[in-house]
Amino acid sequence: MERNLDAEPLRVTGRDVDVAKRLRDVVGHGVAGLRCRRARRRGGEARHQPRRRARAQVVSRQLAGRQRDDFRAAIRLARSLERVDGERIALWGYSLGGGNVQALLIDEPEIAAVAVCVAPVVSGLRSLLHMGGPRHVLRLAAAGLRDGARALRGAEPWRVPATGPPGSRGLLNSPDSLPGFEAMTPADSSWRNALCARAALAPPYRLERKIRRIACPILYCIAEDDDVNPPELGKRAAERAPGGELKLYPGGHYDPFQGETLDRMAYDQIGFLRRALAG
Repeated sequence: MERNLDAEPLRVTGRDVDVAKRLRDVVGHGVAGLRCRRARRRGGEARHQPRRRARAQVVSRQLAGRQRDDFRAAIRLARSLERVDGERIALWGYSLGGGNVQALLIDEPEIAAVAVCVAPVVSGLRSLLHMGGPRHVLRLAAAGLRDGARALRGAEPWRVPATGPPGSRGLLNSPDSLPGFEAMTPADSSWRNALCARAALAPPYRLERKIRRIACPILYCIAEDDDVNPPELGKRAAERAPGGELKLYPGGHYDPFQGETLDRMAYDQIGFLRRALAG
């Protein structure tokens, strides 16, 4: 946050883009993070390194862990800038990015002064079951084992779709997922609907019982018909966080970035951040 609250706020993300208008480029989104980039300070500028492919020799390294590193790098960069008040950093995360934000605040309370989570992951396993039931979990586990075995042999990764129709092997395969991604991905995007299946073997987030350790004010923006992350978990997280606030919105997982819901959510988030960061 800038030292002058009346000035236009400075946004620092993995890609330095407007969150609401170009969701596909936000480091906060877990699946979009398959192409996420690490902000590094070189010569005073944020440089980026694309990470489309996991290294074959590191089978168990978590995608979420690398994304948390991206958050840390962006925050270090922000705090190095003269115009930024390092004591008033805000974190914002959507979906898996919301899980990353909560995990960072639980383990590193000093990392930010305030946070916003939109349709966040609270339990990775519960989200997979919410989307496709036990068969979905088993399909992804089998694909992950196949890819892990290929990695040990030094073979090309075995990839699965990041998103697909219900019943498919896509990581996100709820009814809203494929149409949602298609709606927010421009025709000229270089984003690729594929990820190394070994990502399914990473230990999922289980944050339900840890939420009480989040010390800073945190706003949960929950879509009431979310078919990716169970909305009841987000509601419960807002109740458990000592500084938690809850806002509910109509629609599904991707509706927060469309039409009136986008405008209402942006208004609510700006109001929350101004209240939490004032003074």
